[in-house]
Amino acid sequence: MVEQRPEGTSNAVSGPVAAVVQAGTVHGGVTVHRSGDAGPASLRQLPMAPAKFVNREAQLASLDALMAGRPAEGVGTVVLTAVAGAPGIGKTSLALHWAHRVRDRFPDGDLYLNLRGYGAGPPLTALQGVEFFLHALGVPAERVPADLESAAALYRSLLDGKRVLILIDNAVSAAQARPLLPASPTCMTVITSRSRLSSLIAVEGAEPVVLDVLTPAESLEMLRRLVDARRVDAEPEAAGRIARWCSHLPLALRIVAERLIEQEYLSLADLADELADEYRRLDALASDDEPADVRTVFSWSYHRLPPDAARLFRLLGLHAGADFGTAVAAALTGSDPTPVRRLLGLLTTANLLQQTATDRWRLHDLLRTYAADRAVVDETGAERRRAVRRSLRWYLLSSANARRAFLPDLVLDVAAADPADEVTPLVFADADAALRWFEAERFNLLDALDQASALGHHDIAATMPKAMAGFFEVRAHWSDYRNVYATGLRSAKEIGSAPWTVANLVGLGDAHHILGESDQALAHYREAAALAGRIGNSRAEGFAMRGIGLVQEKVGRFEVAAEHYRRALVTLRRAGARRGEGMCLLSLGDCHRAMARFGEAIDYGRQASAVFRETEDRLSVGLALNSLGLSHLGAGEYPQALACHREALSVFRRFDHPHKEGLSLLNLGDVLAALGDAADARRQWSEALVVLERVGAPEVEVARARLGTS
Repeated sequence: MVEQRPEGTSNAVSGPVAAVVQAGTVHGGVTVHRSGDAGPASLRQLPMAPAKFVNREAQLASLDALMAGRPAEGVGTVVLTAVAGAPGIGKTSLALHWAHRVRDRFPDGDLYLNLRGYGAGPPLTALQGVEFFLHALGVPAERVPADLESAAALYRSLLDGKRVLILIDNAVSAAQARPLLPASPTCMTVITSRSRLSSLIAVEGAEPVVLDVLTPAESLEMLRRLVDARRVDAEPEAAGRIARWCSHLPLALRIVAERLIEQEYLSLADLADELADEYRRLDALASDDEPADVRTVFSWSYHRLPPDAARLFRLLGLHAGADFGTAVAAALTGSDPTPVRRLLGLLTTANLLQQTATDRWRLHDLLRTYAADRAVVDETGAERRRAVRRSLRWYLLSSANARRAFLPDLVLDVAAADPADEVTPLVFADADAALRWFEAERFNLLDALDQASALGHHDIAATMPKAMAGFFEVRAHWSDYRNVYATGLRSAKEIGSAPWTVANLVGLGDAHHILGESDQALAHYREAAALAGRIGNSRAEGFAMRGIGLVQEKVGRFEVAAEHYRRALVTLRRAGARRGEGMCLLSLGDCHRAMARFGEAIDYGRQASAVFRETEDRLSVGLALNSLGLSHLGAGEYPQALACHREALSVFRRFDHPHKEGLSLLNLGDVLAALGDAADARRQWSEALVVLERVGAPEVEVARARLGTS
């Protein structure tokens, strides 16, 4: 783009515009340092497109028309459509089929989220949805605002001017979906819901696309395309009966079509008779939400399954979350993953299961309800409880292994299971793999914890927060952090477990402290310290005392805080809690630096760094180096400060932690300025500004002040 000036000068920008420097007169070159792309250019979140999508030509045409009206530049109105219809009607299939058709028109990427409005587990909150998209867009968790309004504003800012397709699936209400809407007219949003989302239509101007059951003619056409047109045309009366037993729902039609494909010599008349027999058996079980016709198709297909596949299907109805991987499916059945993977493929072929990604599966809401009903009929209460407990235990032990991959200090005393019900948890090669697993399983873990508490598996519910919370800490999901410890505390008290009551009290205190709720934090820490002292749990007592110190430091009572840290340090060393020892030393260093006692601060920082290195806690090494560098800078020891901040920067870049990376660059610039290297200092501050602006960090103003641009 070129803007002509009266003097004959011009400003010209070519290529992707991500960072622009504007000045009056520039002598020489301008260099902009960037640590990474500031947008979702390669972000592609859409699940797999549905196979053999048929019909819905009118609705596809409506979506195409909306697409054609989307502005190419940042002017005009926001394009938004709401796809509504009954369960099993094909809303998600339509949205995904169309989204895959047009995704190349959105070069900045596509976002997808299942809001879980109906089905397994509670619906996601609007804040959880915005957090999910912000993390996908590269915002580090500690920079995600804790309140919905601020988080949604940041989300809209990041998408401003971008060409991104957003698919919001399974919304329960307009209020749940509204904060996820971009404000930029270059984006397009498609929402699916069983509700009409009338307020989105009235207020935001969403274009409604309403799906009804297929017409008889459309149902026959779907069978013709899925099976074989000649077979369907040869038995039109039987094909019509099949369509009626399927209630003209695409989900049910796909299931019966698969049977016809498998058995090419099965007549449509015989299949229609089978469905009629099944209907008569199930008619008394019909409900308003699930017509007997649809249950007929599900039951008929279920009874055609081999016994091992049928057992897997009904036990999947007991899984806590909306989607799942092969390993937890194996835990539910008490089997090895290899044969279970084959059975999952069989269920997918029968259209009783949907594969959403590699080794990732989902039951449709109606099928999940039916599977859970079959588990009640075909499994004893004891076996259902054992299956659920196996899956919960798998989540617990896998979470513990994942946490140890990046925070290796975890001590988890889990009672042994009956050998017949033992599970094989996942193991993780490194911290990156563990964090990716936690991200994928985040909502399943929350659902599993709620399920454990609700069904009386209180020993697991009391233990799970300790295994899960390390992820919530690193990714700064503070509301989740607080909620899981609150659930764990209730379960620990339910079974009278003093050790787990203490552990959950400390965790709950940490959550309240981070959220700025000092009074609640102090109350939990003090209760934990008193109880830990009574039962002789030195480790827990030490962490509780450190927590009391954190609250005191936050309000500026540095001497009082330091005394609590010293007491906690002695207690944690006695208990052999190495990470706790390191964190106490780190806190003592920060406290003494705040009191301008730099020599002591440096000594504590070095000790903390040594502990973290010995325990191979790489992320905490970076934290210690950053603190140590600030203490060296305060003491005027600039070469040492430079070395610390350079090493810290390397650590945070390895962990893909942009906020801490930006702070390290800022600190590095400060040290270089103190050394008299003004040019290199400005380079570090400039790069820090780009990184900190990208994640919306409050230290942006500090970087601007350093550069004299505020």
